[in-house]
Amino acid sequence: MICALLASGKNVITTTGFVYPRCHGPALVERLEAACLAGGTTLHGTGVNPGFMADLMPLALSGLSTRVDHIFVRESSDFRGHPSRQIVTDLIGFTRSPKDYAAAVRPFRMLQRGLFAESVQLVADSLGVTLDEVEESDDYELAREDFPIAAGTVRRGTVCASRWVFSGLVRGRPFMSVECVYKADATKVARWPEPGFTVHIEGVPQMTITVSEMSHGLAGAAAHAVNSIRAVCAAPPGIATFLDLPLAVGAGTARLALGRSVRGRSVRGRG
Repeated sequence: MICALLASGKNVITTTGFVYPRCHGPALVERLEAACLAGGTTLHGTGVNPGFMADLMPLALSGLSTRVDHIFVRESSDFRGHPSRQIVTDLIGFTRSPKDYAAAVRPFRMLQRGLFAESVQLVADSLGVTLDEVEESDDYELAREDFPIAAGTVRRGTVCASRWVFSGLVRGRPFMSVECVYKADATKVARWPEPGFTVHIEGVPQMTITVSEMSHGLAGAAAHAVNSIRAVCAAPPGIATFLDLPLAVGAGTARLALGRSVRGRSVRGRG
């Protein structure tokens, strides 16, 4: 589908992977580049929820480093207000019994590995590190009581949280680790960290950045894609990672404290 869009003359910005297509081998890269050349178009993957924490942020912090030993990224998300049963139950596996979860989560495992392996590989390649492999592990937690969420009801004894870890290994040791924690309702699941984002660089100097609250992670992911449109349209044909584009900023989104922005002018509210 993406190749068809690119070949037809339409630029593509996607939140469903393609942050670093090279991670999937030369065959995919050749197909995408050929489609871009045919249509004179550009492909850009921004990542999901909100996209930049597992790749752009670690690389930005690495610019302040004289030595990087290990990069750790954590994303912890609360799905209590997410209304899509297709995402919350069918994909992530919440509200399922352990037996059903083990079978149903297989496609999600492949999706997760594809998404986060791209970020890990992009960071490693950018820093000149050759990974031997990207290792994946996962675990889940069972609900101790019944409780409602927007996508349905989580019953006692069914899966209510999961934790995924993706590690880029060099000689058996992790160079970069991405931990993803998903909770059906963070107020009902004490295990694992509270919602938020953390990036930690172990090295010289040591650095930690934490975003303890993001009111709407999906809105951030969407804004990242929308705010990339101008740069993608101006880019030459081909695959463009965020390293190939200017920094995506929220041009035109600023609102002054005492009014709203209208074509570059501030307009005070009345009444």
